[in-house]
Amino acid sequence: MVPPERAGRDSAFTVSIDHVDAGRGIGAADRALTIRRAVEPEADHAPCAPAGRTYQPSTVRGQMIRPAQGPGVGALAPDPRPAPTRDKQARQVPIGMLVLVGLAVAVGFVIAIRNRRLVLYDDAAITLRYAARIAAGDGFTYNTGDHTLGASAPLYTLVLAGAHWVGLNLEFAARAIAVVAYAATFGLAAFIGQRIGGWFTGIVAVLFLAVMFDYQTQAFSGMESALAAALGLAAIALLIESHDSWAGVLLGLALWNKLDAGLLVLAVIVAYLVIVRRPPWRLLLASALVVLPWLVFAQLYFGSPIPYSATQKLSILHTSALNHAWILDLFRTSHLVPVAVLAVLAAVAVPFLARDHPRPAAGLLVCVLWPLLHAVTFSFVNLGSPYPWYTTVLYPPVAIAAACTLGLAARALTQRGLVPAVAAVCAAAIGVAAVLYVERSDVRSVARAVRHGHQLDSYENFEAVRKQAGIDVSRLARPGEVIETCYGWVAYENERSPIKESTARTKCPLSTRKPVAPPSWLVTGSYPGIEQPPVPGRATLVKELVSTANPGGAMFIYRLRPSTATRAR
Repeated sequence: MVPPERAGRDSAFTVSIDHVDAGRGIGAADRALTIRRAVEPEADHAPCAPAGRTYQPSTVRGQMIRPAQGPGVGALAPDPRPAPTRDKQARQVPIGMLVLVGLAVAVGFVIAIRNRRLVLYDDAAITLRYAARIAAGDGFTYNTGDHTLGASAPLYTLVLAGAHWVGLNLEFAARAIAVVAYAATFGLAAFIGQRIGGWFTGIVAVLFLAVMFDYQTQAFSGMESALAAALGLAAIALLIESHDSWAGVLLGLALWNKLDAGLLVLAVIVAYLVIVRRPPWRLLLASALVVLPWLVFAQLYFGSPIPYSATQKLSILHTSALNHAWILDLFRTSHLVPVAVLAVLAAVAVPFLARDHPRPAAGLLVCVLWPLLHAVTFSFVNLGSPYPWYTTVLYPPVAIAAACTLGLAARALTQRGLVPAVAAVCAAAIGVAAVLYVERSDVRSVARAVRHGHQLDSYENFEAVRKQAGIDVSRLARPGEVIETCYGWVAYENERSPIKESTARTKCPLSTRKPVAPPSWLVTGSYPGIEQPPVPGRATLVKELVSTANPGGAMFIYRLRPSTATRAR
């Protein structure tokens, strides 16, 4: 048979044959004899010699062998049943693939359920406040009448608002989205790995992703990280399957979710130009049609589709020094350097894979370029602090690319005979074992979480204190009183109160531009090793909440007396 990936026209022909009784096989009678013997129900292939002059079509849906008008002569005739289209044939997924993806999703789901966070990140609470106000009919605002795009993930914010509008608790909705998106990345990693490098690659990709403990931590933080990773991997999977329009739709949603998905779009364009040798016009058009409505709305409603928090960080907070190797340091402390090296080496296999499998090769190149572009960009663009959630989308494509390096190398050696095949399997197994040994601390952490459930860590304990401070203020403050704070949990628990973003800690407002009335309450805090910022003399301490797991970590609630100027007015 012609290999399917080399059959551009879906050729159904096999090797040509001649029957041993058909003489030289050239004349019409000789060919008729060969055909008659070949189509007999009890026909045996032994009397047929290959490399003959009669081509036999293989059995495919939409064609069948029927007797022609003359007795005993086989001829092609159309099947009376409607033949499936090429698209329908492409959608027929092997049962083995369904099993692999299903098991991968199950693994991700178990890890997500057992290791989900009890308290979400404070930055996630900023998004929750926006979602709560949208669902309540207050518009896409942090404060009433202040059209400032402080949410950096508008699609995720709108999804949460929709969930809250139908009656779901926002924190539950955020956790549910994280669990579903996290499990989806496992299934997509298995699918992409199998399509690029085979079954071994798909299994190893899931294994590598499962032991990336930092990915789990950020995916369950309540932020948009897991959704961004799932949208990106889904776009890559559709690109491999030649569904460019749908891949463009998902890329548009990824851009709507986070503008840094433009790095993924750039990786797709480069891979398309290198492998397919032409621009992906259909993909780009579909992506533009999806994201364009949001861009127009954001320009009219906010004045810019670029989040205000990003522009503030780039213009004001960039003065702080940035360690340009912070992502590399993060991978080093997470014991992921060997996986990252394997992922980069996957680029070597791209030109060899592209000869017979151009689409999988393009998908592999995207899995290499996307995290590379993302890491380089966030290593040199100063957004104030090296927050770990900036790197969440790196982990799934790195796991896939690293698995492809081992899988493709093993597959290349298995095609050279028995001894190289055994050596390839052993080398691949040793490579996987070595990576797991280097990441043994993460392996133990994942195993502990799956076995005993999530344990409240020190950072999460402090997040609980922040949340409790917000709840306490909501009980103390009267409706309409302004609260000065820089904490998302305080703002979320007081969604109906105006918020004056404290500049003592953040140095600039990130979600508000419109001035508010003088604040009546001040909520600030201290961190381990960092004292709380100075408070005004008119502040009276009302309550102090101490973090038991973080010595030096505490939250302070102050009542602010009206200033002299305020009393005069």
